[in-house]
Amino acid sequence: MFFRIWQFRPNPQKISEFVDVYGPNGEWARLFRLANGFVETELVQSTSDPSVYLTIDRWTDQESWEAFRVAYAVDYTALDKKCESLTTDEREIGNFSTTG
Repeated sequence: MFFRIWQFRPNPQKISEFVDVYGPNGEWARLFRLANGFVETELVQSTSDPSVYLTIDRWTDQESWEAFRVAYAVDYTALDKKCESLTTDEREIGNFSTTG
């Protein structure tokens, strides 16, 4: 299993919209579902700092993620641009895979 993890601080005036777009049934997950190898998106909120959220995107393997990025590059960039106003800060935590 391959994981992509991002950290976000939503715009305080747009938290509900952020949750809708970045959640498991949101626009990002719907875009990812177009690709082979996508498993799910999970949106979690920090218990120590409620203004911090993580998205955890699960893919069967890194190759599926990379193939998606090539095939849907235009759609990915357009959605990313559309979502800019929903956050005040975002950063990629990194790519991870299961061990063993």
